[in-house]
Amino acid sequence: MRGVVAVLVALAVGACSGLPTSSPVQSGRSVDEQVLPEVRIVVPPPAAGASPEQIVRGFLRAGAAFQESTDSGQPVANAYLAPGSVGRWRPTSSVTVFDRSRTVAVEALTGDKVRASVAVVATVDDTGHYREVAPGTVAQVDLGLVRVSGEWRVELPADGFGLWLNTDDFGRVFDPHRVHYPTVGGGT
Repeated sequence: MRGVVAVLVALAVGACSGLPTSSPVQSGRSVDEQVLPEVRIVVPPPAAGASPEQIVRGFLRAGAAFQESTDSGQPVANAYLAPGSVGRWRPTSSVTVFDRSRTVAVEALTGDKVRASVAVVATVDDTGHYREVAPGTVAQVDLGLVRVSGEWRVELPADGFGLWLNTDDFGRVFDPHRVHYPTVGGGT
């Protein structure tokens, strides 16, 4: 019995070594081929009857999927906005990055306004520069709320609004790239 087991083990181990010779060599992907990300951020559109706080939180969350389009060809975050605010939402104009373990605080103000605030880890400006911020830095924005066809929608500030992304989503949406500037006539 031991001899049979030893022969089977030897055959199994022998079958795992070496390169296969039974099929031709096949080409793989090109080195510069763009590969879709493995993880997509899918955010649902606003639910009917959602509260102002749910609409604000939904809009901020939907910003993470700004590169994804719905069937209408628009990012899902646009569905959370009042029609006059769609043009004021500029996702890549400024990015506020916050720790994924923190939640965004949403506080009701007088009238149809809310204040959203969160502890910030870093920012990315409109030129793509990533900058860490001092610990304890807090970002806040006052957002208006209006009724559109009986549902609450976000009214963005007149100077526009970018993205608030947690650190996990930031890592999925943005890639770091080193930029080098050689000097003319030098060795730098």
